[in-house]
Amino acid sequence: MTLSRLEKLFININEGDTPFTLENVKYIKEMAKLMIIALILPSGGGIIFEKILATDLDVGFELFDIVQILFLFGISYIFEYGYELQQDTKAKMYGEVSDNE
Repeated sequence: MTLSRLEKLFININEGDTPFTLENVKYIKEMAKLMIIALILPSGGGIIFEKILATDLDVGFELFDIVQILFLFGISYIFEYGYELQQDTKAKMYGEVSDNE
């Protein structure tokens, strides 16, 4: 499921004028959420089995996995910020006055 969203993201970036769209932000956030689920389910199940069986199955969270997920969320916020900058720049390019001025 994550790879299908990654494929859609790459297609959108390749076909679009700009990568900074809300649709791309949505795909990045969905990938991060799916990675969280993929991280929690096996580890959470392993921890439960450790408690039930009273044995050490050497199950836990890897720090690198958490860093990857945080990296994806960071990228999504960069794309979101790029989208906002792009919207503001387009208005100035066409002579529109924003509410802030």
